Amino acid sequence: MSTKRALTDLAYEIIAENNKVMSFADLWKDVLDMSEETSGDISQFYTDLTLDGRFVSLKGNTWDLKEKHKFADSFVDVEGLSVEDDEEDEREDGEEEEETIEQEEE
Repeated sequence: MSTKRALTDLAYEIIAENNKVMSFADLWKDVLDMSEETSGDISQFYTDLTLDGRFVSLKGNTWDLKEKHKFADSFVDVEGLSVEDDEEDEREDGEEEEETIEQEEE
């Protein structure tokens, strides 16, 4: 029975050994080179990397170990962000359009 290492564990080792920020493309290539896989699911790897608390995503789709960065460098304040309901926006736009058409007919 062989134990297959998680790709994120390999990514951690790679970044730690290189001791530098890495682009996602280079990190993916190096992870595949070190893993037993000949190809992999790049989208799943990206998701896993994003959810793994050991990593931090930086500008330009580069990645590093979170432990090497101050909290302020890796924290995103989401309190000021707002998410609008697209369905509500579409309905409001449609209502405005109907009102405009009615006004033009008068």
